Amino acid sequence: MERQPADDSASRHVGLGPGSKSNQTPLDEATIRMMAGLTLGSPTRQRQEAATTASAAAPQPAAPPRECKCTPLPMAPPPSSEQPNAAATEAGAISKILIIMSMEVEAMPLVHKFKLVEAHGPESTFPMGTPWVRYYGKYKDLHIDLVRSGKDNIFGVDSVGTVSVSVVTFAAVQTLKPDLVLNAGTGSGFNAKGANVGDVYLASEVAFHDRRIPIPVFDLYAVGARKTFATPNLLKEFNLKAGKLSTGDSLVLSPDDKEMILKNDATVRDTEGAAVAYVADMFSTPAIFVKAVTDVVDREEPTPEAFLANLMSVTTTLELTVAKVVEFISGKRFSDL
Repeated sequence: MERQPADDSASRHVGLGPGSKSNQTPLDEATIRMMAGLTLGSPTRQRQEAATTASAAAPQPAAPPRECKCTPLPMAPPPSSEQPNAAATEAGAISKILIIMSMEVEAMPLVHKFKLVEAHGPESTFPMGTPWVRYYGKYKDLHIDLVRSGKDNIFGVDSVGTVSVSVVTFAAVQTLKPDLVLNAGTGSGFNAKGANVGDVYLASEVAFHDRRIPIPVFDLYAVGARKTFATPNLLKEFNLKAGKLSTGDSLVLSPDDKEMILKNDATVRDTEGAAVAYVADMFSTPAIFVKAVTDVVDREEPTPEAFLANLMSVTTTLELTVAKVVEFISGKRFSDL
């Protein structure tokens, strides 16, 4: 039997729910099956049922393996000469440290201080086309990788913020497999909490202040509060200040941001820390955060102007402090920190 074309009266019944009204006569089962070419007892229906039964009874050949046509990213492991010292690892000493930074002006003094070498091409271990930059070298018994987010491909400025630092941290931790992550950089302080320009803080806890999801449990996820790896001996050794760090993507704070920072009980705020902590936590890699204060939020001087005016001098302070921290970490176990 040939398939009969459906008329407009049939098509208008599609989607009619309970309580819907139509002047058309509802189609019975025989008419519907006829329209589909499957009338009750028709040869077409019988042939299809027979074919279905035979197909189900016959043994089915195994499906061939699915060929992957994807192109793997060129993320090679570090050269063997850069692998952590086996004896040191077995002894529990920290042998590989990854320093994550966002701004070139903050990173280069440390690159020169530790005589780190820039990795190019496949040696960088990063996918081709990404702006991320890796420097590496040896300091005493400690292998150092310093990674920064690089320059934005469109605007040519440092790729600051939570998105860029998240992806570069993920790629770096995955390929370089550090024992410890150290996020170093500058940030704003709060005078009401005792912070002043030039102070250096070791963050005791990190959280976000610009992710607001007012739904139970999602609100906690959005804030993302995490304790950092505890380093009481490091704090005592250099008399560093300790305080909570709050992270957001904007340099200028909105009233909502300020309210959330107060709830986070933060002393310092930046644009990377909590994002780095989130990724490090995914890999169960201990992380510490060293932040130098360039400007004070709760003062009259606008944040952008103060940040630019103090950046160079505070970067020098940051370099000296991070160098001392790395020196202290070298040859020690986690329990010694």
